[in-house]
Amino acid sequence: MKKKILDVCAGIAVGYGAVQISKKIFTAKKKTFSQKTWKKSHKDGSDVFLTEGIDAVIGSIASLMFIPRGKRIGFLVPILASSVAGYIDDHLEDKFDVQAKGLNGHISALKDGKISTGALKIFLIGAGSAFSSYMMVKDDEKNFFSWLVKTGIIAGSANLVNLFDLKPGRALKVCGIVSFEQILRGCNLAGNASVVGLCLSCLPDDVSGKTMLGDTGANTLGAMVGYHLADGYSRAHNMFVFSIITGLTLASERVSFSKVIERNPFLHFLDNLGVH
Repeated sequence: MKKKILDVCAGIAVGYGAVQISKKIFTAKKKTFSQKTWKKSHKDGSDVFLTEGIDAVIGSIASLMFIPRGKRIGFLVPILASSVAGYIDDHLEDKFDVQAKGLNGHISALKDGKISTGALKIFLIGAGSAFSSYMMVKDDEKNFFSWLVKTGIIAGSANLVNLFDLKPGRALKVCGIVSFEQILRGCNLAGNASVVGLCLSCLPDDVSGKTMLGDTGANTLGAMVGYHLADGYSRAHNMFVFSIITGLTLASERVSFSKVIERNPFLHFLDNLGVH
C-alpha cells in the first residue's frame, strides 16, 4: 500500500511539475507566442494562447520515467506523432488544399484528391498508435486482433479528447477523471497519476480562458490516456473500451456533446465547475 501511495504521489508531482516548468520557460518567451498562429480570440475580444499544447507535450514526455524501459519507445512514438499532427492542424492548416471538418469531411476531401490536415492527422496518429500497440503485443501468439483493438484505443482516444476540447477545462476534466478512475482500480498508478497532475497543472489557466490545449495538446493528452487504457489489460476490457471510444466518435458526427452535457444537471455542473 505504501509503495502504491508513493507511486501516485510521484506521478502527480512529475506531471504537475513538468507543466509548471514549461509554463515558466514559455511565459518568458511571450513575444514569440504573440504571433497570430499561437493565439485565438474569444467572443469578447480577449486573447487565448495555444501554448498549453506545449505544456501538455512536455508533461507527457516527462512521464516517460514511469514507463518500463523496454516499453518506452512504444509510449513515446504515439505521443510525438500526436503532437506533430496536432501542431500541423493548429498552425499550418492554411497551407493545405482544403480545410475540412469532421470525419466525413476529411474522407470527402480525399475522394476529391485533396489532403486536409485532418487526413494527415489520421495517418500520423494511426501510424504512431499502430507502432505502439505492436510493441505491446509482439510477444503474443494471437496478436493481430489485440493489436487492432489497442491501436483503435490509442488513436481513438487522441481524436476523442480533441472532440471534447470545445469548452474551457472540458478535455482536461475528462482526461483527469478517466485517469483517476484507473488509479482507483490500481492500474498503471504512476502513469495515470502523471496525467492527473498534468491536468491539474493546466486547469487554472484553461478554465480562466488564458490558454487552451489546441489540437497539439488535446491529441497528445488523448494518446497518453489511450496508451494507459490499452496497456496491460485483458482483451475483454480492451474491447469494452474500444467500443465506447468508437461509439462516442461515431455519435459525435450526429450529436453535439455540448447539448448532451447541458441537458444533464450533473454533467452540466462538472462542465462549468471553475469556469470563469
